[in-house]
Amino acid sequence: MNKVELIEETFDKLNNTFEFITLRNFHLIPEHSSIENDIDLLIHKQDYENVADYMAKLGYEITYDAGHTYLYGAVSHIHCANRVENIHFDIVGGLYYRSLNDPLLFIGGLQPLEDSMWENQIDVSSCWKHTPSVEDELTHLCCHSIFDKRVVPPVYASRIKELYEEADKDTLGYLFDAAFYKVGPHLLSLLEEDKSGSLFTEYTEYSNY
Repeated sequence: MNKVELIEETFDKLNNTFEFITLRNFHLIPEHSSIENDIDLLIHKQDYENVADYMAKLGYEITYDAGHTYLYGAVSHIHCANRVENIHFDIVGGLYYRSLNDPLLFIGGLQPLEDSMWENQIDVSSCWKHTPSVEDELTHLCCHSIFDKRVVPPVYASRIKELYEEADKDTLGYLFDAAFYKVGPHLLSLLEEDKSGSLFTEYTEYSNY
């Protein structure tokens, strides 16, 4: 079984056993997925230990993040790797992002976005099975860029622009308020002006925050 077939089979087996949402980077799955270009999945918190055991039974090597601190319900990512076939599933039991003050600190508690993801997920015919809604994916990419990446990579900037054109702006306003508080409307104005590359700088330097 080659890499593509193994990824597709893994998605099929997971889909028969657990609920999950594939979070991002659909353009890479499955052909360009790799240890570095991992496949990011959101699962329910109550499935955290069971998913790890299940992936181990499928032959994946299971590891957890070391040296990190977790607050407000955050827990380690579950890293599931098949090094022979160059596959890495990165599984999270919630939407946790890094603290801007300490990159080794993960913070949970973004429940409105997490709830929206589960309520508004989209079933697709592609092997990754389930995706966030337009508004949820866009908000997640902005959070991931600001808090985890501390930069908006070009591939994310392109995807953010595409999603923003399709998104319901009222729903986005609610999600951005939940994720970014007082800075939310300002960040949305940047997206309106196609300036997503400035999200990290504008968030961290926003004078009224």
